[in-house]
Amino acid sequence: MARKLEDQTNVEAPSADFPGGRIKNDTGAADGTPVDESLYGDIHQFFVKLLDAAGIIANGLPDNTTNTFQLFDSLDKFALTGIRQIHGLFKNNRLAAEDFGSGDFTLPNDIFIIGNKAYVADSTQSEIVVFDLTTALNLPGEDFGGGGDLTIPVRVWITGGKAYVLDIFQTEVVVFDVATGANIPAEDFGSGTLSFPSGIFIIGNKAYVLDQSSAEVFVFNIATQTLIPAEGFGTGELSNPTDIFIANGKAYITDSVQDEIVVFDIATQANIPGKDFTSPSITLPADIHIVGDKAYVGDIITGLIHVFDRTTGEILDEEDFGSELVADPKGIFIVDNKSYIIDRGAGPDKVLVYEQKLKLNHI
Repeated sequence: MARKLEDQTNVEAPSADFPGGRIKNDTGAADGTPVDESLYGDIHQFFVKLLDAAGIIANGLPDNTTNTFQLFDSLDKFALTGIRQIHGLFKNNRLAAEDFGSGDFTLPNDIFIIGNKAYVADSTQSEIVVFDLTTALNLPGEDFGGGGDLTIPVRVWITGGKAYVLDIFQTEVVVFDVATGANIPAEDFGSGTLSFPSGIFIIGNKAYVLDQSSAEVFVFNIATQTLIPAEGFGTGELSNPTDIFIANGKAYITDSVQDEIVVFDIATQANIPGKDFTSPSITLPADIHIVGDKAYVGDIITGLIHVFDRTTGEILDEEDFGSELVADPKGIFIVDNKSYIIDRGAGPDKVLVYEQKLKLNHI
């Protein structure tokens, strides 16, 4: 495939009807007989363009046994040199009609989405406020924590039918049965260890809880509610950590004093300085959410969601969004190409919704 299309054993020269040439059978007895040209011709031309876009010099036909991985190499290189370097390729468009929560909140701090429901931690109402994303309406009968179980909830994480809520007044993780809204006191944990919990991320039976006051990450076994001291990290390397997200064995922590995202290997508990990232655009990072290779960081001062390539630490300025946010974006959750951002601005607090669109015309 990688040769120029010209008269060869299984290719006819380009013509008006077939500008890319005509592919012929080259398998033996029926050599020279046209195969499914509509299909193979399109595939052939696609691969030619792909190689060109990837900057790879073609060096053989697709049936050449020495070039087995050439097409894979093209896709891999194109992913690195193409999409990742075309800033502004992705745009987040407002879906104002899908916003929700105006009038239902007092001081929302965090959002977690599972299925078609959004769970929002409201620090002043002292509860988790639940919404149906299909109707954008609050489901009062499903709200929980407001009966005295919560005081100042700031983060919420849901897994296995249970909600794990960080309460900075009770200084612990308060656990609820999502279906019934009932607290499960025997499964609460962190009391006596946490002093100002600011972020939580759960993987399997382990909860990674960020403490802003002691500036470190504590790891708990949520099945036994016990601390795992040997797996904690961050002491002496964090200043004022505000949120945590874990991806591919690495913990990404926003630090509002260092104004950067500090990265750790959760297996070794070691900081990876070469992976930390920031930008002059960042002034007070508060929240972080990661999807694929992109890190979305909420900035309280600029009121924007800054987008980074977490593999290179490069900020993708043209993909930043949130100019509609009045101020103090809190809580970022991204799912199914939609971004849900809590806006605590001058008007009624609410959740703003954006849709990520691929702009192929930028290639």
